[in-house]
Amino acid sequence: RLFECGIAGHVGRRQVVLQNPSAASPGEVRQYSSWSFVADGSLRLGETTLIEGEYFIGQLLGDYSGAIFQTVDPVKAVPIRARGGWVQLTQQIGTRWTVHAGFGTDDPFDQDLASAERKTNTEVFGNVLFRIVGRLRVGLELSWWATQWVDNPTATAFRVENAVLYAF
Repeated sequence: RLFECGIAGHVGRRQVVLQNPSAASPGEVRQYSSWSFVADGSLRLGETTLIEGEYFIGQLLGDYSGAIFQTVDPVKAVPIRARGGWVQLTQQIGTRWTVHAGFGTDDPFDQDLASAERKTNTEVFGNVLFRIVGRLRVGLELSWWATQWVDNPTATAFRVENAVLYAF
């Protein structure tokens, strides 16, 4: 297909036990609303090039790998809202090589965060896959990550990962 798009989301409730560091027993139990809206799409440019992406926004998304895995701020006792997404360019080179390059970000709302919480996570990546035979491929990915913290310095990492993939 030349163009594809989709939307998704959820609405729910989550029970959270707030921990009071000075108490000997578990803390107060609260109910929080959880919700999300997600839009994604892809656009084929010719026979060998594809652009894909996704945008999300929501609240209490840590259980769904959003908000940098944060759900409720333990100090403010508020659900953490977040937005983010990613975009990726895929280029097929011949019958055996595929190259991907992209960018992603996960951005919790600053006003929901107390000191020492993760504020923003960003990734830039590129990888190459080589088809050995049939559905067996090997790959190598390079990525750079930056995590900003409230009241702490930004942490960065450069990663090199290899993979062996078999699709079935």
